[in-house]
Amino acid sequence: REFDYKIQRDPATNPLEHVFDVEPYCATVPPGQHFVFKVKFAPKFTSAVCVDYFTVLGPDGVKLILTVRGCSEGPSVKTSTDKMVFLCLGGKTSASDILVLNNESD
Repeated sequence: REFDYKIQRDPATNPLEHVFDVEPYCATVPPGQHFVFKVKFAPKFTSAVCVDYFTVLGPDGVKLILTVRGCSEGPSVKTSTDKMVFLCLGGKTSASDILVLNNESD
């Protein structure tokens, strides 16, 4: 027989910032078949670790807790050097050098 499943956010542990979403929230699964739920992670900040909890409700009171975790990385930037030393000698009033920034993000 077919079974209906529903995924919902756990109201007791639900974070303020929703960075995870599940689509669709409901599905009917025939015997011997499976259904794919899509979980989307859209972080609001870089360099963040996010955790959220969902409850999977099934037939006859079956209840499973789904924990999702995501990490976001900031932009990848490299410099041509990690140290610059300036000296003004012999009456010089300024010194300069070149720093190259390379954006290595996808």
